Amino acid sequence: MDRPIGLYVHIPFCERKCTYCDFNSYSGQNDLIPAYTAALVREIELWGASEPFAVKTVFFGGGTPSELPLEHFATIVEAISASFRLQRGAEFTVEANPGTVDRAYLAGLLALGVNRLSLGVQSFDDAELAALTRIHTSEEARRAFDDARAAGFRACPDPHRRAAGGSDRREAPTARPRATARARPRTVACRCGPRRARSRRARAARRPRS
Repeated sequence: MDRPIGLYVHIPFCERKCTYCDFNSYSGQNDLIPAYTAALVREIELWGASEPFAVKTVFFGGGTPSELPLEHFATIVEAISASFRLQRGAEFTVEANPGTVDRAYLAGLLALGVNRLSLGVQSFDDAELAALTRIHTSEEARRAFDDARAAGFRACPDPHRRAAGGSDRREAPTARPRATARARPRTVACRCGPRRARSRRARAARRPRS
């Protein structure tokens, strides 16, 4: 098969399952992470042996992928690299809960080749976060964005400015928060990617016309 594919890897583990969540995810079962990782690697190897696809995107979703210790992430990433043909510049995304990451962990993801980070923030209001049974506070969410920048992810929106009512207009396209209309409380998912130099064509396209 010559046409490149997008590879989705599901990580079903959560520290606590939020009351609104209807995804295939489980809390209190992190002791199964080693066995799940081994089974996942085996399935990746089987698919790679039967059809070594070219892969243009890799997306780790959940669940809470950031519940995985870095060593288990490394094992899965190595299996993907060995079993499939990753295209040069392939997009590699990991979903993360702000309550499960710190600067060292995020730097570890970057070192493994992750070049896009999806930080799920449902609200910057602590009362709403508690009602949603989220495991983090608004301050912890803001700190996660700061840690992402410090770790090396550069196209991050600024939640401090956003919380103060600032505009998102000057943010990079990959960093624009997405809000689901009519959702109460609002759902905001922010994506962060390492800084990439814009092409001359992209710069020209953004230049105001006289």
